[in-house]
Amino acid sequence: MILSKKMVMSFMLVALGFSAHAMDSRDAYGRTILMNYVNDQEKMKTIMDKDIDRLWHVCYEIVEIFDGVYHNPQTGRITNRYKDETRRRMSCTDQDIHNLESRKNDRALLVSITLANISSMVNSGASLNLKDYNGNTVLNFCYTYEIYDRLLCLGAEFQLSVWIYFNPIKTFVGSAALIAAIAVAAQQ
Repeated sequence: MILSKKMVMSFMLVALGFSAHAMDSRDAYGRTILMNYVNDQEKMKTIMDKDIDRLWHVCYEIVEIFDGVYHNPQTGRITNRYKDETRRRMSCTDQDIHNLESRKNDRALLVSITLANISSMVNSGASLNLKDYNGNTVLNFCYTYEIYDRLLCLGAEFQLSVWIYFNPIKTFVGSAALIAAIAVAAQQ
């Protein structure tokens, strides 16, 4: 498979090693080799995610089924209750299921190889905190939590904007609490 060849080639590229100076060399946009590598891997992962989503919809569907009657004692209303259930489509073959599982395994392999390559690049001297000409560090090219977490563990500087991307619920709850606290303080 072409994907496997690309993953092996990218791993070999990192395994051969670079000098610390070469790792921090920049392209026309000021991006380092590490930034471009993470960006390329995220693009490949996005393509795989779209393919997994397409295959999932070939194999499964979500059906709304009747789940009983609900009586609201306060209003006296009686309403039907429904729930969503995931079902295998009649048109789905065993080969479709195999293709879906295979694609999921390919995605997991891509992420694990990417994590290993990032660690190797950093150990070879790649800097995690250099910025490109737009002010972005390697964290700004992350859309996968595992890669984000590995970069932080390897010493990338924390960035609030990237943290918000990976923690939207915590951010929303924290923002709501902050607004409520400001409103209470303003009333006093």
